[in-house]
Amino acid sequence: MDGQTPPHYSPDGRWWWDGARWVALPPGPRRGRRWPWIAGGAAALVVLLGVCLASAGGRPAARSQPAVAPTQAAAVPVRDGSCAPQPCANDDYGWIVTAGDLRYDVPSGNPFQRPEAGNVFVTVSVTFTNRLATEQNASPFNFVLQDGAGVKHTAVFIDTCPLWGAVNLTRGASYGPKCVAFQATAGRPAGLVLVWTPHFAGGDYDLRLS
Repeated sequence: MDGQTPPHYSPDGRWWWDGARWVALPPGPRRGRRWPWIAGGAAALVVLLGVCLASAGGRPAARSQPAVAPTQAAAVPVRDGSCAPQPCANDDYGWIVTAGDLRYDVPSGNPFQRPEAGNVFVTVSVTFTNRLATEQNASPFNFVLQDGAGVKHTAVFIDTCPLWGAVNLTRGASYGPKCVAFQATAGRPAGLVLVWTPHFAGGDYDLRLS
């Protein structure tokens, strides 16, 4: 040994390396016995861990989880109400009604059929098309007419607009044109809107006629 390099001891502290061979140390305290320090440090770590667990109620502290990136919300299908020719409405992607042949202040064809005072008769033709897989009901009672004064009128029947009954349409079937008559405020031909309610307690569709 040159006095500058510390001696190298075996892990059990019983031998030291003289540069050429291992030499046994005499009995007694061993210099450089590292294993007692290692064992003592490990024991202290176990005790410290036990204290931490006891303070936490005997359960290891929950590890924080990385924030989960929010998933993109499921795309909501857009309700396609497009149809042609206008004026028309498309309900549930395939139950379609088309309006046309608007007539304002038409005669009833019967002297005993007269509108209320201040009103006139209005007729419009409607055609139904079912492109859905389920049957759909076509009825004149699914319509009201909003006149130019903002008043809504239910359907009436006059001789120039014959009565027709409700029918069910299967997939691919069409029905019409069928005439529907209403009363409306006299002298207000502009701003007429045919309001279609295809299902009971369902939403309305406005078909602007004038």
